[in-house]
Amino acid sequence: MVEYDSKTEVNVNGAVVTIGNSKAKEMEQGIYKDNLKEEGLQFAEKYFTDLKLSESHDDFLRPANKWSIKSDEIGTYAKTPDAVYEGVKVRRDTLYRDLDLSDPYDFDVVVDGVEATGTEAGAAGGKFYVAKRETGSFKISDKVGTGNGNLIEVYNGDADEDEDKVIVIINEYLMQVDGDYDEEDDELYLTAATGDIGDADVPNLNTDADKLSIDDFANLKSFKDEDYVLVTVADGEVKSIKLAEKVTAAVTEYVQDDTVTAGGTEYALSAKCGSDIKNAEYDLKEDYDLYLDSYGNVIWVDGVEAEGSYVYITEVYTSSSSSTSKIQAQAYFLDGTDDEITIDKLNGSTVKGVNDLDEFGTKTGSNAAVGKWYKYSLKDNGKYNLTDKNTLGNVSLTNTYDSGTVTNYDDNGVKIYFGTGANDFVKGNATTRFVIINKSDDVKVYTGIKNVPDTKIGGTGAVRYYAENGYAKYVFIDVGDTGVVKGGSSSSDFIYLYKFDKMGTNADDNDYYRFKAVVNGTVTKVSLDDGYIGQTDLVGKLYGEVSYDSDKYVTDMTEVNGTDVDDSAALVFNGTGTVEITQKNRTVTFSGNVSDSFYLDSGAKIFVFEGTDDPKTVSASKLVNDYSDEVIKSVYAVEGDDGYTMLFVQL
Repeated sequence: MVEYDSKTEVNVNGAVVTIGNSKAKEMEQGIYKDNLKEEGLQFAEKYFTDLKLSESHDDFLRPANKWSIKSDEIGTYAKTPDAVYEGVKVRRDTLYRDLDLSDPYDFDVVVDGVEATGTEAGAAGGKFYVAKRETGSFKISDKVGTGNGNLIEVYNGDADEDEDKVIVIINEYLMQVDGDYDEEDDELYLTAATGDIGDADVPNLNTDADKLSIDDFANLKSFKDEDYVLVTVADGEVKSIKLAEKVTAAVTEYVQDDTVTAGGTEYALSAKCGSDIKNAEYDLKEDYDLYLDSYGNVIWVDGVEAEGSYVYITEVYTSSSSSTSKIQAQAYFLDGTDDEITIDKLNGSTVKGVNDLDEFGTKTGSNAAVGKWYKYSLKDNGKYNLTDKNTLGNVSLTNTYDSGTVTNYDDNGVKIYFGTGANDFVKGNATTRFVIINKSDDVKVYTGIKNVPDTKIGGTGAVRYYAENGYAKYVFIDVGDTGVVKGGSSSSDFIYLYKFDKMGTNADDNDYYRFKAVVNGTVTKVSLDDGYIGQTDLVGKLYGEVSYDSDKYVTDMTEVNGTDVDDSAALVFNGTGTVEITQKNRTVTFSGNVSDSFYLDSGAKIFVFEGTDDPKTVSASKLVNDYSDEVIKSVYAVEGDDGYTMLFVQL
């Protein structure tokens, strides 16, 4: 605040003339002198006489100013630190130099809003000894901080004012949004980030701390389901959230527990990226999604796999007997096509000429019987680079277990037999892709264990698979010259009917039923042909093995039933009692039963039906929060390649 010297003004015929200068000077603080250290009277001191300043700490336990008027708190604001270090560990002698200390001191250490104990973050008993390095060594760690991905703020304090000397460490973690923003409750749920390559470190959160409210975070509406976000945490509570930057590029080099080079840029690994990712092995020159923390470090990695980048090789041969001739192969692709291709590399090594045929298997004359799935990349010159995916080896398959049967869903369920023993099988699911050659050498492709025809091999028949996470991902079946291919449903759709809509008549004068339904995760309407007219009790059930006519009317479908969770779809609960629901890290459990536990795919959808109302799509967290201990009539689950893709919960 300022005040002005006196001045003289003369009015001459309406014109004001000022005589003398008007100087401003600071007003005296007077009775407000003790409120602030700054000299001069502040505006708030003059007009808010009850304004008080007191020493305090914020949520991260940083020294802070607390402002209040009488009993009303205005806010608590962290003080300016004496030193700041971003994304690194800090040596004690660096602190000693940067803080211009003349004597050694013990600094209190706080990590994510909690006082450190033991040797956490380089502290001993919650203290970190800061001194100039002389000869000899220190008894505890020479560095403080968790490394790449943390913020370190140092408060040197004032000895005359008896202020704390404290080192505050704030880590950054990656989490994933679990469901879209809830407009009704103004909430957003978070969950741990998990993937095939590895899991990010999970912050230590209090109960229900994964549920964020718009009252605390103004930006929640900007996030959508499955977004990867960066959070900071203080004493078990999320304090900030922002979208993580994603870089998609081919990895060309990596050093475990150190760096990843992708798209020509070298990225350091965050200290919070998780041990699996720190020790991950990458397929070089393949694309990956790298998620970065605020300091540009990799905090999580997800594989990027282009569908259709796999090929099955039946034989390999040379174009001539020359030692430098081209290596060629008979290849079968996932779209049902086959072709003769030229191979440039196998598992990163260049192959050429007849002498390299044994790289692919046992050489017989100029041919090598391969019988393997490969991941491939196509070069600009039309040649292929192949990576062996370690499929089933050379086994005599002229007769498999159960009289040559490879697939028969009605009798053998999800089992795909590849040998003569009762345990020589691998499980299939709703996304398993089958490439089948019949005895006429025609090639067809099917998706889903329920949709693949019944197959038996004989004579020169063979079956090979590539599996991930215990389930066959791709299966090649050559039934041979005496094999059989029979049946196979026309679609891999799953339909949940939840309300009868109307009865109609089409242009061909055929009646049909129309229902409100969820088809493969999409809320829509579906029409059943006149064969279903008069049938009751169709609503509230899940159906698979769906067949359609040319007008897209359903002509046949099979009700999902039973409790065998090895099936790609199952009725997992059927009753009228209350059910306790729990969830953790994308695994949902009903009534505490392990057999009723379902690991959800990253894009899974959970539909909740109340009567015949349109369904609500909820996250796993919201399912537990809003519907645990409710009366549940039925729960259906549909399984995908990387977990369950759909849950249908009928109240």
